[in-house]
Amino acid sequence: MADQNNNRISWGLTPVLYKCKCGDRFISEGSPEADGVIGNYVTEGGIIDAATVEGVGVLKINKSLVLTRHLLYREDDEH
Repeated sequence: MADQNNNRISWGLTPVLYKCKCGDRFISEGSPEADGVIGNYVTEGGIIDAATVEGVGVLKINKSLVLTRHLLYREDDEH
């Protein structure tokens, strides 16, 4: 994962790109799909690009829009 200036960003856990029921994407460390605790995340507005290059996911984000919060994801939560 990289920021808007192509500087590498490392989180404690591997970031994963998700898509909400509403159609918005978000990138999260942790496992929200398994009702797990998440840490760093960035929502649709902070995602600059998401692509696959030679089978490897490449994520580019606006680093200033990364949020750090620990929460328990529930299916009925709005996000």
